[in-house]
Amino acid sequence: MDLSTIQLRVVVWLRCPAEGPWKRIRCAGSYLRPALGTDLVTIGTYFGREAGFPPPTEPPPPDAHSVDDLLTSLSAPRFIMDLRQPPSSGPLHEWSHLPHATGRDPYNIVPARAYDAILYMDTITPSRTFDKK
Repeated sequence: MDLSTIQLRVVVWLRCPAEGPWKRIRCAGSYLRPALGTDLVTIGTYFGREAGFPPPTEPPPPDAHSVDDLLTSLSAPRFIMDLRQPPSSGPLHEWSHLPHATGRDPYNIVPARAYDAILYMDTITPSRTFDKK
Protein backbone atom coordinates (compact mmCIF):
# COMPACT_ATOMS: atom_id res chain seq x y z
CA MET A 1 0.00 0.00 0.00
CA ASP A 2 1.32 3.42 -0.96
CA LEU A 3 0.73 5.56 2.14
CA SER A 4 1.71 8.75 0.31
CA THR A 5 -1.69 8.78 -1.43
CA ILE A 6 -3.69 8.79 1.80
CA GLN A 7 -5.04 12.17 2.85
CA LEU A 8 -5.79 12.38 6.55
CA ARG A 9 -7.74 15.06 8.37
CA VAL A 10 -8.02 15.03 12.12
CA VAL A 11 -10.50 17.20 13.96
CA VAL A 12 -10.85 17.02 17.72
CA TRP A 13 -13.73 18.56 19.63
CA LEU A 14 -15.64 17.99 22.82
CA ARG A 15 -18.89 16.10 22.87
CA CYS A 16 -21.89 18.21 22.17
CA PRO A 17 -25.16 17.27 23.82
CA ALA A 18 -27.91 15.98 21.58
CA GLU A 19 -30.49 16.17 24.33
CA GLY A 20 -30.99 18.27 27.42
CA PRO A 21 -30.75 22.01 28.02
CA TRP A 22 -28.02 22.47 25.36
CA LYS A 23 -29.88 20.89 22.44
CA ARG A 24 -30.33 24.26 20.74
CA ILE A 25 -26.55 24.46 20.20
CA ARG A 26 -25.33 23.02 16.90
CA CYS A 27 -22.45 20.62 17.36
CA ALA A 28 -19.26 20.80 15.30
CA GLY A 29 -20.20 17.55 13.57
CA SER A 30 -23.43 19.07 12.24
CA TYR A 31 -21.33 21.57 10.27
CA LEU A 32 -18.66 19.12 9.18
CA ARG A 33 -20.89 16.18 8.14
CA PRO A 34 -22.42 17.98 5.10
CA ALA A 35 -18.96 19.03 3.91
CA LEU A 36 -17.08 15.77 4.56
CA GLY A 37 -19.81 13.10 4.31
CA THR A 38 -18.47 9.64 5.08
CA ASP A 39 -14.93 11.03 5.36
CA LEU A 40 -15.93 12.34 8.78
CA VAL A 41 -15.70 9.73 11.53
CA THR A 42 -16.95 10.82 14.95
CA ILE A 43 -15.43 8.86 17.82
CA GLY A 44 -16.89 8.99 21.32
CA THR A 45 -14.23 8.52 23.99
CA TYR A 46 -14.93 6.90 27.35
CA PHE A 47 -12.84 5.64 30.26
CA GLY A 48 -13.35 3.55 33.36
CA ARG A 49 -11.07 5.12 35.95
CA GLU A 50 -8.30 7.62 36.42
CA ALA A 51 -4.85 7.31 37.93
CA GLY A 52 -2.38 9.97 39.00
CA PHE A 53 -4.56 13.09 38.94
CA PRO A 54 -4.10 15.57 41.78
CA PRO A 55 -7.24 15.71 44.01
CA PRO A 56 -8.75 18.99 42.73
CA THR A 57 -8.70 17.78 39.08
CA GLU A 58 -9.57 14.13 39.69
CA PRO A 59 -12.39 13.05 37.32
CA PRO A 60 -15.43 11.51 39.01
CA PRO A 61 -16.01 7.75 38.72
CA PRO A 62 -18.60 6.56 36.18
CA ASP A 63 -22.22 6.72 37.30
CA ALA A 64 -23.98 3.38 37.63
CA HIS A 65 -25.97 2.45 34.51
CA SER A 66 -24.22 5.04 32.33
CA VAL A 67 -22.44 4.36 29.03
CA ASP A 68 -19.16 4.60 30.94
CA ASP A 69 -20.28 2.05 33.54
CA LEU A 70 -21.51 -0.40 30.92
CA LEU A 71 -18.29 -0.20 28.90
CA THR A 72 -16.25 -0.69 32.08
CA SER A 73 -18.25 -3.84 32.88
CA LEU A 74 -17.05 -5.50 29.65
CA SER A 75 -13.66 -6.12 31.33
CA ALA A 76 -11.67 -5.29 28.18
CA PRO A 77 -8.87 -2.81 28.92
CA ARG A 78 -9.09 -0.99 25.57
CA PHE A 79 -11.24 -1.32 22.49
CA ILE A 80 -12.86 0.46 19.58
CA MET A 81 -16.49 -0.34 18.77
CA ASP A 82 -17.47 0.52 15.18
CA LEU A 83 -21.11 1.68 15.15
CA ARG A 84 -21.32 2.49 11.43
CA GLN A 85 -22.61 -0.98 10.56
CA PRO A 86 -24.05 -2.49 13.75
CA PRO A 87 -25.96 -5.76 13.70
CA SER A 88 -29.54 -5.35 12.41
CA SER A 89 -30.90 -6.89 15.61
CA GLY A 90 -29.79 -8.13 19.01
CA PRO A 91 -28.42 -6.54 22.19
CA LEU A 92 -25.79 -4.30 20.54
CA HIS A 93 -28.31 -2.98 18.02
CA GLU A 94 -30.86 -2.29 20.75
CA TRP A 95 -28.31 -0.66 23.07
CA SER A 96 -26.83 1.56 20.37
CA HIS A 97 -30.26 2.92 19.34
CA LEU A 98 -31.57 3.85 22.82
CA PRO A 99 -30.69 6.94 24.90
CA HIS A 100 -28.17 6.39 27.70
CA ALA A 101 -26.75 8.60 30.42
CA THR A 102 -23.11 9.54 30.16
CA GLY A 103 -21.45 9.46 33.54
CA ARG A 104 -19.79 12.84 33.42
CA ASP A 105 -22.33 14.91 31.49
CA PRO A 106 -25.85 16.06 32.35
CA TYR A 107 -27.49 14.61 29.25
CA ASN A 108 -28.26 11.37 27.44
CA ILE A 109 -26.86 10.19 24.12
CA VAL A 110 -28.04 7.67 21.54
CA PRO A 111 -24.71 6.06 20.59
CA ALA A 112 -25.66 5.16 16.99
CA ARG A 113 -26.79 8.75 16.34
CA ALA A 114 -23.97 10.47 18.23
CA TYR A 115 -20.94 8.47 17.11
CA ASP A 116 -19.50 6.41 14.28
CA ALA A 117 -17.33 4.57 16.80
CA ILE A 118 -16.58 4.42 20.51
CA LEU A 119 -13.05 4.31 21.92
CA TYR A 120 -12.81 2.91 25.44
CA MET A 121 -9.78 2.94 27.75
CA ASP A 122 -9.93 1.37 31.20
CA THR A 123 -7.52 3.90 32.74
CA ILE A 124 -6.56 7.45 31.88
CA THR A 125 -3.66 9.42 33.34
CA PRO A 126 -2.73 13.11 33.22
CA SER A 127 -0.67 14.24 30.25
CA ARG A 128 3.01 14.57 31.01
CA THR A 129 5.32 17.43 30.28
CA PHE A 130 8.83 16.73 29.12
CA ASP A 131 11.63 19.08 30.11
CA LYS A 132 14.12 19.78 27.36
CA LYS A 133 17.62 19.64 28.77
